[in-house]
Amino acid sequence: MTGRGTRGRPRGSTAQAMQQQQAAAAAAAQQQQLLQQQQQAAAHQQQLLKQQQQQQQQQQQQQQYNIPPPPPGTQQQPQPGDQPTLYNKPTDKNLSLLFDELLPEAQMYHKLQEVERKIDATLYRKKLDLQDLMARNMRTHETMRIFISNSVKDQPWQVMAAGLDDGSNTFVFDGSSTTPSFNLRIEGRLLDNKEPLDSSKRRLFSSYFTSIIVEFENLSDPSERTIAEWHETTDPLEKQAAVAQQQQNKLGFDILDIRRNGDRPIKAKILFQVKEYPDKFMLSPQLARIIALDEETKTGVVFALWQYIKFNKLQDIEHKRTIKCDAALKKLFGCDSFFFAQIPTLIQPFLLPRAPIIIDYTVQVDKENNIGDFVFDIEIEKDHPMKEEMAELLGNWNEHQAEIQTLDDQIAQTIQAMNANRLKYQFMDSMAKNPVDTVSQWLESQASDLRLIMSDKGFNEEEVRRSDFYTDDVLNQTIHMFLNTKR
Repeated sequence: MTGRGTRGRPRGSTAQAMQQQQAAAAAAAQQQQLLQQQQQAAAHQQQLLKQQQQQQQQQQQQQQYNIPPPPPGTQQQPQPGDQPTLYNKPTDKNLSLLFDELLPEAQMYHKLQEVERKIDATLYRKKLDLQDLMARNMRTHETMRIFISNSVKDQPWQVMAAGLDDGSNTFVFDGSSTTPSFNLRIEGRLLDNKEPLDSSKRRLFSSYFTSIIVEFENLSDPSERTIAEWHETTDPLEKQAAVAQQQQNKLGFDILDIRRNGDRPIKAKILFQVKEYPDKFMLSPQLARIIALDEETKTGVVFALWQYIKFNKLQDIEHKRTIKCDAALKKLFGCDSFFFAQIPTLIQPFLLPRAPIIIDYTVQVDKENNIGDFVFDIEIEKDHPMKEEMAELLGNWNEHQAEIQTLDDQIAQTIQAMNANRLKYQFMDSMAKNPVDTVSQWLESQASDLRLIMSDKGFNEEEVRRSDFYTDDVLNQTIHMFLNTKR
């Protein structure tokens, strides 16, 4: 029994030794496989670096020697099954603080960035201020001087004074020879207008009015029209074309001439409807008594009516949108209550067009012309001169944005190249000071990257069952890789 036992011990020790040898061989094979994978990954990275360096050299040569790009037919065309190539455009323009020890000029770059941020904030605030001013109703009052005159032609006294007594062209009362006529002229100029007459920025006389109407009384020829009128176009397409033509002084006028037949004084009524923005209205007597205004814009009427509602506490306590009518509002609108959003519709029937400016004039036919005898001044509202300059400034605000974006891209690419060179410098410096630790850290980093790459192919079920699998840092990096690649 004892001999058998002693002989059994070597057998057990031999099997155990064989198992240890097999485990060591498997570990060595696994380590060798891991080393081969690391070498393959390193070779792949070196190949990618060589390709990038070659591409950079080609680009530098093309920029230096102005080499044209290859013809379209020589470039490799994408195939239907190929995956699209994604290019990450660098956008980081911030210089790392690690450069402060390497480059003394890094502090100057940080200061320039701070100044740029302050300038951008100031410009943005000024842009908001300009937009706020543009939204306001910046109007100024100026005086429009209107000259009204008339000239005559072929009047009896002109024919008699001409001394044409040969009988061929003498005045005949039945109108078979010459017809007496007159020409009514209306022209206007802004006082203190410094723009020259041929300037494209100068507004024409007709641009200050929406309509000009002339009504004649007792014309000699009943077949002629007693009303001559001009109206500004209201069609949006025609208005756009009119504005484009008016900027070139092709549309509109400074002088309005109206020709009619007649040999006696004729009364004329001239009506000017002044252009206003926003439009002002005359209020009906019923509405004017409530808000104590005779003329106002539609927005101003709504605001005044809201003030009346708040002062008299007509807003419903529970339903804030509902307005209760008092006796005056009930008589005006004919209802007991209404919603606040209905106010613009309710007040529309009580907004009347403003009365035009009326000038009475009598056409005189006893002298050839009376230029300068009748002058009238009227007050005109127009946009403030600064508003046009602000509009031009806002329109050209992003004029150099493309050039700025190009410079920003160049700065970002330069920062990216500087970061890559900094990493190279740190690696070489560490390699020179402590090569052993540097190589060890590099191998650990490569092994970690390899594990991360290999994790893309899946995980072993035995590893997934272990708790340390979920606490390993490789899992977090793998998740980030999947999220960043959108898989």
